[in-house]
Amino acid sequence: METPQMRSMFEIYHFKIINYTMCYFCQKNIEDIDFKNTELLSRFISGFYKIKPRKKTELCMHHQKKIATAIKRARQIGILPHTPR
Repeated sequence: METPQMRSMFEIYHFKIINYTMCYFCQKNIEDIDFKNTELLSRFISGFYKIKPRKKTELCMHHQKKIATAIKRARQIGILPHTPR
């Protein structure tokens, strides 16, 4: 027998699975992320020039790490700014 609490937990669990969004790079089958592509990288930077978290970008762990390293490389070279003016 299911208790009302167990049923609600079950519904919440299945609701999250149904509303799962797939990673942008996995959908497009993009393997390499180029640090020179500033238009793509700017999608994953907030208004305060911080790297957006994984929950907001909806990327998988693998691609989130690649995006973070690409943004850091672009900042080191000077293609992307560290702070707003």
